[in-house]
This record gives sequence, C-alpha cells and structure tokens, in this order.
Amino acid sequence: MRAIAVILTMITVVLAQSPEPKEKKGHEGEREIDIKGLKIDTAESGKLQSIKITTEKEFEEAIPDKDARTALSKKIDLKKEYLLLVKWAGSGGDRLYFETIKDKKQGEAVCVFTMKRGLTRDLRRHVKLFAIPKEVKHEFKESR
Repeated sequence: MRAIAVILTMITVVLAQSPEPKEKKGHEGEREIDIKGLKIDTAESGKLQSIKITTEKEFEEAIPDKDARTALSKKIDLKKEYLLLVKWAGSGGDRLYFETIKDKKQGEAVCVFTMKRGLTRDLRRHVKLFAIPKEVKHEFKESR
C-alpha cells in the first residue's frame, strides 16, 4: 500500500513539472490586456471563439458594457492596433499562450496563439483580450 502511495506521489510530481510554453510578450508589440473586473460576455461552448476588433463599432458590439469600454480605451489605440477577444469554456487548467514569429516565406510577423488544455474536469469560462499591431497577423494552434 505504501509503495502505491509513493508511486502516485512521484507521478504527480512529474506531471506537475511537465514543460509548458512560457507566456511571452510579443516582440512586435503584442500584449495581453488585463480585463479583470470588467463585464465581458463569456463563451458557452468549449470551442475557441475569437473576435477581431478593428473599429469603434466592432469594439462596441464585442464589449457592450460602456464602463468596460471606457476602461479599455485608456489601454489601446485602434488606429495602430487591433484587438483580439478570445473566449472558450473548458478546464480551469486551460492556458492560452502567445508568441510572435517571423514567417520565413513572407517575411512578416505572425502572432501564434497556443492553447494547452487542462486536465481538470471543472468547467470554467475563459476570456482573454489581446492588442496586436495592425501589420501583424495571428493564428491559433492547440498543444497536446
């Protein structure tokens, strides 16, 4: 019985130390906007939903709460950057990381978002907001 407990403890320690992508700030100016405490609609499904916001009208539609828009307006500049609102429902351990890379073929920057699904069976609603320079494209991939 004691041997089983030791083995389970070792497995837990190994799993907890598994390498995860480190959260990075993009070298082209991409950044995550802190939205804690703001009223923003959440996702209903586990599927990753992304909304690209490039105009004031799209900003109002994506974030209907006026107080939230006012707070966010101080942190962004839609003339130089676009917003990417990302929503999904999933494990509380889900993580979304981003990294900017240069596309070797095209020579342009791409902000790559990587979703790493958590292992817990609790359902949480996640919302993240990113500001990305207008000249930088974005794409999503899922880590296993």
